[in-house]
Amino acid sequence: MCQKRAIFKPMTVEEREVLKQRCGGSWKLVLRFLQAGEACCRREKSQAIAGPGHSIAVTSKGVVYSFGSNSSGQLGHGTMEEEWRPRQIRSVYSVGCGLGGKLGHGSRTDERYPRLIEQFRALNLQPIEVAAGAWHAAVVGRDGRVCTWGWGRYGCLGHGNEECESVPKVVEALSKVKAVHVATGDYTTFVVSEDGDVYSFGCGESSSLGHNTGAADGQGRHTNVLSPELVTSLKQVNERVVQISLTNSIYWNAHTFALTESGKLYAFGAGDKGQLGIELVADQNERGNPERVDIDLS
Repeated sequence: MCQKRAIFKPMTVEEREVLKQRCGGSWKLVLRFLQAGEACCRREKSQAIAGPGHSIAVTSKGVVYSFGSNSSGQLGHGTMEEEWRPRQIRSVYSVGCGLGGKLGHGSRTDERYPRLIEQFRALNLQPIEVAAGAWHAAVVGRDGRVCTWGWGRYGCLGHGNEECESVPKVVEALSKVKAVHVATGDYTTFVVSEDGDVYSFGCGESSSLGHNTGAADGQGRHTNVLSPELVTSLKQVNERVVQISLTNSIYWNAHTFALTESGKLYAFGAGDKGQLGIELVADQNERGNPERVDIDLS
């Protein structure tokens, strides 16, 4: 058990033996010593800061909370309302290539250093989950709204067109959906609702959007989807979907995984290299309907 502790691992054999002797020759006492040291280390990383009318608290895991006066938006929640109880700060920064406005700052210039995306304050939206694809990005807010921005090619932003958006824009077609999870690929976006429903939009290559035609051979639809569309094929699994993962590829080998609440894994899209974990028949190279992968992730 001592060998599993981060403090103990880098020690040489001689150093370990010296430590044991200092602890009375007992490995049990060595373990207690190591655990006490780790606890002190974690406490030292925690901080509480009292400001002029507001307060900041940082946990040992790096989570930041703020509360108190917010007349200038100093709490970092995107609002100017006072907070009487600690509330976690969830600000979004972006850095790197700005082509297509995908950094969300209202321009297409590159950013060498992380820069706060100011638009969320204007939208009064507190991001709780961010997904960044190769050419666009998406965010889920605490209130369940979904924002997208960047290159709009193939309809991957879900705004009903292929226009670029240089700042986060709410996906109005999902206004009646409370989202809890979002995933992005290369010009492809998936959204999971609080009820476990899945919506997808963007490039339809390789059947990776999951919008099948109902054909008996399981082949899917390759049409691009400009606005969010319910993935009805995932409704048939009769279980709540909690996570979507997809590849950054649009023309070949694009595939998607859907994970359910009980740990069941479903796959669809291209399977030409065996990436679906499903055996396809000789004349198939993709799967349009979600199929259960023989693995238990519970």
